[in-house]
Amino acid sequence: MCGPKWRWATPGRPLPNLKKNLTEAKADNKALTQKVALLNDRDYLDKLIRAKYYYSKSNETIYSLPSDKTTDVSVK
Repeated sequence: MCGPKWRWATPGRPLPNLKKNLTEAKADNKALTQKVALLNDRDYLDKLIRAKYYYSKSNETIYSLPSDKTTDVSVK
């Protein structure tokens, strides 16, 4: 059984990799903030929904070709 992930730091003995963990958390936060901003963009969201879920506009037909490998609409 694994022990707790978090340990308390004492003044004489700081936690190892604390700065590394903080840097990683800040990078994750920045990436997630950017993703949220993209998802709040109406044009990006329309493009994402149309590409991922084959959602079409009225009177529009969508064809899925075998060469269409990408699922990420941000890749051009």
